[in-house]
Amino acid sequence: MSGPSTWVHDFARESSVKVSGFPTASVKPIWSPDGSRVAFAVNREGHFDIYSAPADGAGPDALILKSTAMKYPQSWSNDGKWLLYTTVDPVTKEDLWTVPMSGTTAGKPEPFLATNYRETDASFSPDGHFVAYVSDESGTSRCNVFHKVASISASPGGKNSKETLIGMGILIELLRG
Repeated sequence: MSGPSTWVHDFARESSVKVSGFPTASVKPIWSPDGSRVAFAVNREGHFDIYSAPADGAGPDALILKSTAMKYPQSWSNDGKWLLYTTVDPVTKEDLWTVPMSGTTAGKPEPFLATNYRETDASFSPDGHFVAYVSDESGTSRCNVFHKVASISASPGGKNSKETLIGMGILIELLRG
């Protein structure tokens, strides 16, 4: 199976380099905070896993997350310590998860926001204190912004409850469409 690949284009040099070394589809590229790497999802076994590769294409891909669930990178925190991603679940639809990062090595993934609604298209704020994401909980896809406490794993067991996030959150009434 072949498909789209992940590329980086250098506008100053008017050249492009392929950063995904896989012959299968790679999608949803995001930059590391320092610009040295690109994370992306690759479908090698019937589902998407998350890899990263040097942005200049001069090195091997590194596996970040592998599981049977579909998953797509969404945002890297500016300090490089967290990768936010969407995972697809047949019961809870799309959920937001985080994984602590140390260079190209990932720690244990933890759910950030998992409900019976879609939570996707997420991004850390530049200061790392907020996460913006889209949810269809209201019946329409809307952008939500929630404050993050001290660390991603602020609540017991490393899981943030929706109630905790709503208590700290600001809902921005933006209709996606």
